[in-house]
Amino acid sequence: MKVYILSAYNESKENFAFQNLKKSSLYDPFKKYVLVDNPRIADLVIFVEHHPGNDPYFFEVLKHPTYKLYKNKCYLYHDHDKNLTLIPTISPSVCNSTFNKKLHYPFHYLEQISANPNVKYIPDNDKQKKYLFSFMGASRTYPSARKEIIKCYKGDENINDTGESNSWELNEEDRKKYFEKYADILFQSKFILCPRGIGPSSYRLFESMKIGIAPVIISDDWVETKGVDWKSCSIRIKEKDVSKIEHILKSRENEYIELGVNARKNYEMYMSFENQFHFLSDAAATLHASRNQLSVFDYINEYLRFFEPYHFRNLLRYYKKKYIK
Repeated sequence: MKVYILSAYNESKENFAFQNLKKSSLYDPFKKYVLVDNPRIADLVIFVEHHPGNDPYFFEVLKHPTYKLYKNKCYLYHDHDKNLTLIPTISPSVCNSTFNKKLHYPFHYLEQISANPNVKYIPDNDKQKKYLFSFMGASRTYPSARKEIIKCYKGDENINDTGESNSWELNEEDRKKYFEKYADILFQSKFILCPRGIGPSSYRLFESMKIGIAPVIISDDWVETKGVDWKSCSIRIKEKDVSKIEHILKSRENEYIELGVNARKNYEMYMSFENQFHFLSDAAATLHASRNQLSVFDYINEYLRFFEPYHFRNLLRYYKKKYIK
């Protein structure tokens, strides 16, 4: 199948999701999909976006000339935490509570906004682990689970609340220290706690798989990325059972090496840089195969979500910024 990718925003290096996928296509080992430079001849057109703060619902995609001409073969990848789909969408933050398999395809993050250069795979990094588990992140992004983790294990050096700051907002020296500490704690852990953040997914989940450590997924509403054998490479704990984390992980401590090895294998297969173009195209092709099953009611149900308090307020903020100077 022929695939055309583009962005409705800036296609420069700042749009790292788009640039990353374009490069990935050059190393695709499967060769099932071919990247073309003309949407007219493409079987699939994929808008590859990050999450532009000034357009949280990707209205620029809907207004784009390519979308208007070829909307019946257009799909959107984005990594926005609050997923509200106006066209068939591939996203890491698909929620069980609003999941529609005709409109949504769960996927992983193509790239991070601020990738830690120290988080790299080190073979045989399963000896002399200091911690049973660890967590380093901001409790504010999902207080009901994250704050409970901080509260339960307060004072443990393997549990750190990073507070109000984001790594990409730190100065160079502070970011370097943060990245070094973060990576050091990760590599010394048998399991990595991956509670949901603002959205149901988390960069941390895929980072842990990348370095061959089993993620402990704490997100009741997250829809699993397809293809991955999650039972063989991760542990899921319900949000209400956060206080039982230590007991649950101690009971499975003897599995940490096997789970970690399988986590890395699944990462290499489904999430590695070389394979990203293939599997994102595969996701779009899956949505395309059920396109004729989409009805106006599927779209109406999605648009009705603008009446949810969060999206209603967010939409008002969008129009206020756009039209009121």
